[in-house]
Amino acid sequence: DWPLWMELCVLALRDRAAAAERDRLDRRWRAALRAVIREGQESGEFIDGDAEEVMFVLAAMLDGLAPLLAVKAKGVTRERTERVRLGCSGRGSTRGRSSAHAEAGRATRLSRNPSVVLW
Repeated sequence: DWPLWMELCVLALRDRAAAAERDRLDRRWRAALRAVIREGQESGEFIDGDAEEVMFVLAAMLDGLAPLLAVKAKGVTRERTERVRLGCSGRGSTRGRSSAHAEAGRATRLSRNPSVVLW
C-alpha cells in the first residue's frame, strides 16, 4: 500500500523506531527484487546483467513513480509511468552515457520476451 509506505517514510524522518522499520522493510523488498532478477537471469527468462545494479535502477524508478501514482498527481497515469520505465530500460542509444549507466540501461531490459511487463 503506497500511501501507508509514504506515511512510514515521513514518520521515519523524526522517529528512530519508524526509521528502523522503514529500513528493514526496504532491505527486504530490495532483496526480494534482487532475487527475482537473479532467478530470471539463471532460468534464461531475463537477459544477463549486474543484478545488483538492475535492482538499484528498478527500485529507484519504482520509488520515484509509485508515490506519484498513489497521490494521483495530475498528468501521472499508469500508462505514462510505463512509458518512462520503458524509456529508462535501455531502449535507444547509449551514446553519451557513462558505462555504468549504459550497463544499467542494458541490464534493466530484463525479459527476453517483450510481452513481459515488470509492473
